[in-house]
Amino acid sequence: MDNSEDCLHILCELGLSISQAKIYLSLVKHKDLKAQEIASISGVARPYVYGILVQLEEAGLVEKIISKPEEFHAITIEKCIHTLIQKRVVKTAELQQKAL
Repeated sequence: MDNSEDCLHILCELGLSISQAKIYLSLVKHKDLKAQEIASISGVARPYVYGILVQLEEAGLVEKIISKPEEFHAITIEKCIHTLIQKRVVKTAELQQKAL
């Protein structure tokens, strides 16, 4: 994926919110960043960045680097897409099971 708008759209279609996608893509493009830097680059307000980073970390898309201050690192876009597709497959199977 080479276009940022296309990347945002695809990540949102795979289940991320627009803010989650912006933060994730900021980390992919700039490697290791502090929360303040992420807010500045992504355009997501700093108070929201912390909560979204926790969500992305729980989803396995972002890793926290132990440092002072903390920095964050994103998994590769390929691994991210694979992870999100796998989650969608599982959710679809669960919904299919409930429907039947």
